[in-house]
Order: sequence, then structure tokens, then C-alpha cells
Amino acid sequence: MNELINYIVDKIIEVYGSLEEPTYQFTHITVQDSPYKYIISELEKRYSIADIMDNNDDVSFIYKIKHDNQTLILHLSMVDKFGILARESEVYECYGLITSKTNNLTEIEQNIRTLLDNNNILLLGKDILNVHIPMNLFVAEKEDACIFQALFSDYSVVPDFIDV
Repeated sequence: MNELINYIVDKIIEVYGSLEEPTYQFTHITVQDSPYKYIISELEKRYSIADIMDNNDDVSFIYKIKHDNQTLILHLSMVDKFGILARESEVYECYGLITSKTNNLTEIEQNIRTLLDNNNILLLGKDILNVHIPMNLFVAEKEDACIFQALFSDYSVVPDFIDV
């Protein structure tokens, strides 16, 4: 796990330029390049999908995916091929994370995870997302910043993730 964390932190530094004085120019370029357009087009063929990205706080493409009575949230990082696939919960800001180790998946979860795996998207779990990194972000305080905020969304508080 330490190797993965080191790799992620190295990618964050590479893309932002620095932990102390990060730049966000990569977000404009990444949005224009649309690196995940194939994945999104495949999802749109099968499911109801809505773009819920907030350009002010997010450094990831975020989608709400609905099928039958299930709703999933998908984050695809602009930093590198990292993702979060989570079951939306009735509890505000609480999400059940789906990773490569998750068992007992629904058909939609299995299909999406397979699509992401086939496109080399690494789904991160709570053990990685909550790792602290000393980074100056706009919203999160340096002492509170973690991998989730650097890779996906600069919230002041990290959502409550549970591994399912």
C-alpha cells in the first residue's frame, strides 16, 4: 500500500506542480481533452447518467448513474486514472465504496467496475482516500488535506466512505 500512496503523491506533485503552491491549469486542459469520453459514452448507452461536476471545487469528472432503483456516483480523477465508484446512500454524504476487492455486486456495479478495469482505472478505497497529505488547497486546510481532496474534490470535510 505504501508504494501506491507514494505513486499517487508523486502524480499529485507532477500534475499540480507542488504541494505548497499547487496550480490548477491542468483542469482546463483535462476538461478540453475529455480523457474519459469513451467510458462515459459506454455508460450512456446502458444507463441514465448525469454530469454533476462542480467546476469550482472538483478536480474530477463526477457522474450520477441511475439504473432501475439503484444510484451510483462515479468520480474520475483529472490527475491520473484513479476513480471512485460508490453506492449512493440515504444518509447525506455517506457512500459505500466499490473497489476491485468488493464482492456481492449488483449487475450494474459489476458492469461498471469491469468497464473501469478494462480502461485501467484504479478504484480507490477508504484506506487510500483518507491518507493525509500536506497540501495547500483552496478549501481544505493543509492539516486536513488528504488524497481524496487532491484527486477528486476539494471539500472542507471528506465524505464518509465505507468499504462495502
